[in-house]
Amino acid sequence: MIKLIILVTILISGMTKSSYSQQVEPGKKVTGEIFPELKTKNLSGDMVRLPDALNGKVTLILVAFERGAQEILDSWLVPFSEKFKSNEKIGFFEIPMLKGRWRLMAKFIDRGMRGGIPADKHKYIITYYGNINKYREKLSMEDTSTGYVFLTDKDGKIRWANNGPADKFKLDNLFYTVELLSKEYNFDAKE
Repeated sequence: MIKLIILVTILISGMTKSSYSQQVEPGKKVTGEIFPELKTKNLSGDMVRLPDALNGKVTLILVAFERGAQEILDSWLVPFSEKFKSNEKIGFFEIPMLKGRWRLMAKFIDRGMRGGIPADKHKYIITYYGNINKYREKLSMEDTSTGYVFLTDKDGKIRWANNGPADKFKLDNLFYTVELLSKEYNFDAKE
């Protein structure tokens, strides 16, 4: 029944397969755009370049500016990871964004994060130290106290976006969008 309601909503709002976004800020402003270029190291120490690292996968990107938003990101990432953990074509990146002044403390901050995050997740956590305002503007992230989530397609295009804590409706909409993209790309999005 929920899938039928979501499908009807998508059809009524005139969305095409190139834009499956829920009409919630920041989604209205960024869906259809390529995720902005970002180059930084992950917690494993490897260089990661976005959107290049998104190619070939459906990817959930979670962004926060403050430590207090971690619970918000977890409300999205935990159910997403559980549902799609066995599918190598569906992934995630978590991006803590810190102002450039924190760059001098980067080794200490990253070491602290590594200590609190399981080692198998380190390659998916990419901390950015620098000009956060350009990303806030490009991705319509006005409130730095909350978390933001973006779903990109296999070409790095943002196909769905939301912010704040996840709830059942938002998660159902996200999962449905992942399933639509997976069908489009012949990925198996089943659990």
